[in-house]
Amino acid sequence: MRVILNMLGSTPFLYGAVAGLVGLGLAYAFKRRGSDWGIWWALAAIPVTARYGSLRVGPAERVFDDVLWAIPVALAAVGLAAFGLVRLRDEWVGGPAFVLTVGGIWTTVPDTEHLAVLLGVTAAVIWAWWPGFWSRPAVLGSIAVALLIAWGTLVGSVTRDSGIVGGLGALASLGWFAIFVPIKNRYVWLASYALVVLVWARWAGLSATGSRALLIGAIAWAVVAVWGRVMEQRADRTQAPPSVG
Repeated sequence: MRVILNMLGSTPFLYGAVAGLVGLGLAYAFKRRGSDWGIWWALAAIPVTARYGSLRVGPAERVFDDVLWAIPVALAAVGLAAFGLVRLRDEWVGGPAFVLTVGGIWTTVPDTEHLAVLLGVTAAVIWAWWPGFWSRPAVLGSIAVALLIAWGTLVGSVTRDSGIVGGLGALASLGWFAIFVPIKNRYVWLASYALVVLVWARWAGLSATGSRALLIGAIAWAVVAVWGRVMEQRADRTQAPPSVG
């Protein structure tokens, strides 16, 4: 709890929150024009992430020199996450799931300053999407959001492979759940999503090696896929008309 309170009072989080309030104001100003929540989130996040170093040449060189293998993994995670954001844009669970995702990644990235900024932005701008529902992520905004979070994960975890895998796995879980888990009960859906993010972020993300992190997360995803399929089959049997004869 003390760690969380320290983060909430930290300069990166507060700078992010201020930028997020600006994004929130822009989202509100454009709400009658079908505004893209992801665009306002990204526009708020870019200046503060640049201020705290994520978008400078030095971090980029470290990523491409030390963890080049993670670039295709990050792009795959971006694709899944963006798909999940678009798929969940009209669902009650979408906004809370996004908050859980960013929070989970923050707990696993060794350099938490970069993700604290994004948490600050999220804490403010999220109100435009949930519970307000007057600005929702579209395709372009979802890609921008996922790219910035993935980049922050790479920069913050460049010294620990498991942190990269765990953080990107948590991010990609947005898409995985959107594909495999039907929303029959939103609270059950969110609770199970939080559990999977926790597995990726804290168990996989803090494991000894990147390969072990991938194995742990893959097992969690396999369980999710099977469970989601079972839920769908039960729902189909419940809705099926009784047989005649």
